[in-house]
Amino acid sequence: MEWLCKVLPRMELMKDLVFKWADISSEILLIVENCKLDSRIMGVKVKLVEVTGKVLEVVGYGIVIVLSRSRACLLKMWLPFIRRLRTLVDAEGTQSGYKMDEDLCEFIEGSRAEVFGEWMRGIGLEGVKFPDLSEAFEVWCYRSKSAKRRLLERCDRLASENVFL
Repeated sequence: MEWLCKVLPRMELMKDLVFKWADISSEILLIVENCKLDSRIMGVKVKLVEVTGKVLEVVGYGIVIVLSRSRACLLKMWLPFIRRLRTLVDAEGTQSGYKMDEDLCEFIEGSRAEVFGEWMRGIGLEGVKFPDLSEAFEVWCYRSKSAKRRLLERCDRLASENVFL
């Protein structure tokens, strides 16, 4: 997947992938959600989430510019599916061998995705067609990483305090 995402921009095909993915997402979700769940289809679903994560990433960084309506539609379609799949993957644990991207999982947790979706819908109502999301995404990444760092520091401090007790 990483290789594909490095090659597509060089060939100027990332834009095509994003637009095609936005066009066919509803059909893909309709088919995949109606499939009986087994280990093979779980792998397909995890790969679909990987592709969706890459699509959302390039749109979020402004590498590919799409209308705000399309971005909001992508989020609205895929976030519920990703949340349900994450629950299933977590329930199966490491036995299944499937793992979802941590950055994407951080995004869908809590209210960040809803806030982002509401913001995107608001921009669409204001008539802004192509907002620059790179700064907002950088701030979000910084806050997430610094919160994670503070948590790890606190865990290390608590662990060292417990050793001395």
